[in-house]
Amino acid sequence: MALVVAAQGADPDPWSRVPAAPALTSCYGNDGFWQKTHQPIAAIAADIAKQHKLNADLKASYANF
Repeated sequence: MALVVAAQGADPDPWSRVPAAPALTSCYGNDGFWQKTHQPIAAIAADIAKQHKLNADLKASYANF
């Protein structure tokens, strides 16, 4: 179990992936905000899928006890 915890390492700050909001004089629809947020959304979705797989693998390994 300690190996799994050690392999995960320190948690990165999840807010570091969030792009800055546009200036108040801008509109979210025409300033490229969606393009700026698409890549972080995809990366976070991949991280969630990875975590779900890790959780399922751990549950399966402890189901045999």
